[in-house]
Amino acid sequence: MKTSKDPARIRPFQFHGDYHSVYRLWEEAGQGLHIRRSDRPDEIQKKLQRDPDLFLVAEVNEEIIGNVLGGFDGHRGIMYHLAVDGSYRR
Repeated sequence: MKTSKDPARIRPFQFHGDYHSVYRLWEEAGQGLHIRRSDRPDEIQKKLQRDPDLFLVAEVNEEIIGNVLGGFDGHRGIMYHLAVDGSYRR
């Protein structure tokens, strides 16, 4: 298990620098997280235009270790993906 004395930093997702790392986390997340057509790069860019504040990443020492992707339909908040690198789960 990886451990770090440095706290995780939460920041907004940045498409060009983060997409591949986040996609890898989704692939490795295990049961419960299903990658779909809406997770393709062009669809994620559309999502960011609609809800730029609802996609966050967690990083330690500039390595992305987690992310959460949410949505809002005007009435309800929805969490689509939540993934944390297995070696940081506790």
